[in-house]
Amino acid sequence: MAPTATVDREDAESSVVTPLCRVESQPLFVEDGEADGPVNLGGDLDLKAANRNEAARFAGELAELADAVSSDADRQFLTRLRRTVTSDGLNLPPMPQTVIRVQRLIDSPNANFKDLASEIELDPALTTKMVGIANSPFYQGMDPARSVQDAIVRVGLRETRNIIMAIVFRSKLFRVPGYDKQVQELWVHSMAASITSQQIAGEIGGDPDSAFLGGLTHDLGRVIIFSIAGEIGRETRGRLRPDPGLLRDLLERFHSLLGSIAAGSWRFAPDLVAAIGCHHCPEETPASAAELASVLCAGDRLARWIVADKGEELPSDEEWVALTSPICLDPDLKEQVIEEIRAAYRKLEGTLTA
Repeated sequence: MAPTATVDREDAESSVVTPLCRVESQPLFVEDGEADGPVNLGGDLDLKAANRNEAARFAGELAELADAVSSDADRQFLTRLRRTVTSDGLNLPPMPQTVIRVQRLIDSPNANFKDLASEIELDPALTTKMVGIANSPFYQGMDPARSVQDAIVRVGLRETRNIIMAIVFRSKLFRVPGYDKQVQELWVHSMAASITSQQIAGEIGGDPDSAFLGGLTHDLGRVIIFSIAGEIGRETRGRLRPDPGLLRDLLERFHSLLGSIAAGSWRFAPDLVAAIGCHHCPEETPASAAELASVLCAGDRLARWIVADKGEELPSDEEWVALTSPICLDPDLKEQVIEEIRAAYRKLEGTLTA
């Protein structure tokens, strides 16, 4: 597994322009684009889906569902949903720019700790959080971290970037009024999936950074569906709210497609977009993204097992083979990998609540 990049504390503190020890990985974002505006789902549907037939299938399946449901309220809801995603458009939150700017600084050959600290310090809440995390039991050193630059040196580049992603995504994207409990459960699962995917990618020589971001965002399509349902409910003063069974069906059938559309609009790297769209069917992913999609698939499934509060119980050999055989992970590493995942998950969970 690729080590966390860090620099000797005394060296970093002796100069405000200490160069960053770069984290080598595949680009997480497309360099020639910006994602600083709201994502209009209606406007982006044809462009960001795998092809126009995919967009037509999406609209067609919504129409079929509308014809099949027995409730008039559900039929009206689906009609409104179809119009929202194909004509009216739904403005989703823009990709948080702090995440993109931090990643570009880490990727830049000329960046240094001062530049990265200055970027984080533009957000007072993030500044306070990062310094607090560096002084938490998970990272605490002999002397307290007094600045963001101290915090970055102590925490490390990769973990600083991952922590920022988690904090910003949680506050900006995983919030849907009216569906707070469901979205909180999604967040807990996504946090676990980011860790399981990252650890698995490291074990098989894959890209842990893309796996972490993919795990964190693989179910954002579900958040989009909750957002649409909440928006329709507010616009109709609660008259149109989907039946729970219908909502579950929508979440299962369409979350991968909508998640990949949003990821493409947020300028995620193409292979990451493809992997998010096929994290339940990695065999359908283009060859360049097949390994990442398989990692996200395994990470998603293993995260559901880990978050299910099964204590120290290990998966059975049969469960483990089903989870890991598609990515050729050595079955003899089961106990080691599970313990690493548990430790990393506890650390991230504890860090974010520090």
